[in-house]
Amino acid sequence: MRVALCQMNIAYGEPHKNLEKMLRMMEVPADLYVFPELSLTGYAGEKLDVNTEDVRRELLATGKTLIYGDIRDSHNVAVAVETGKEVGVYRKVHLFSHGGENEFFKPGERYERFQMKDMSILPLICYDLRFPVGIYENSADVHVIIVIANWPMERIEHWLTLLRARSIENQRFVIGVNRVGRTRWIYGGCSCAYDPWGRALNTPHHHEDVILVEVNLEAIEEIKAQFDTRRDERFI
Repeated sequence: MRVALCQMNIAYGEPHKNLEKMLRMMEVPADLYVFPELSLTGYAGEKLDVNTEDVRRELLATGKTLIYGDIRDSHNVAVAVETGKEVGVYRKVHLFSHGGENEFFKPGERYERFQMKDMSILPLICYDLRFPVGIYENSADVHVIIVIANWPMERIEHWLTLLRARSIENQRFVIGVNRVGRTRWIYGGCSCAYDPWGRALNTPHHHEDVILVEVNLEAIEEIKAQFDTRRDERFI
């Protein structure tokens, strides 16, 4: 399966401008397109009232399979779209208090699964990546963990390290898609995918780009047959 990591510079508070960029990025052939956190609106550490309903309809009309970031009912969300309809919405569980998110968003109450393209996906949003216990507990029956983010440049090494760690400890593909550009913060890009052994599938960089990676789901079963760490887990 070909996955497009759509590393974009998000125009703050301008969903139609962001839509135009997303549509251009989806001209690159792929099976699944993944966009950053809050890809329709951006974030600058303040409350943002913007209507994205028209843009959502246009994304559905493309007929593409994609995951993108939006604001819904004061939640920071990841939205899954396939065959012209929404097939899942995940509300960010861990809000980034250091950036004021807890003042403007409501936290989600549970993890979700996206069933897309005959695979099960555990969606996460940015700060969620730092909380491994919930990820481990919810990834046993998924193929891919997908993290969409607005991760700052100053902690970009944390981003890459944590993505790789989540792939190794969960023995799953992990795909992280981060934005570039700036609002109050400078964002680091470095969107990257890792296989279940923790091997990078692309070279991360800092500029706007559509990065294509191949995800072979058969690798999960091969690794489980050779070196399944979950079977030795103990709850004490």
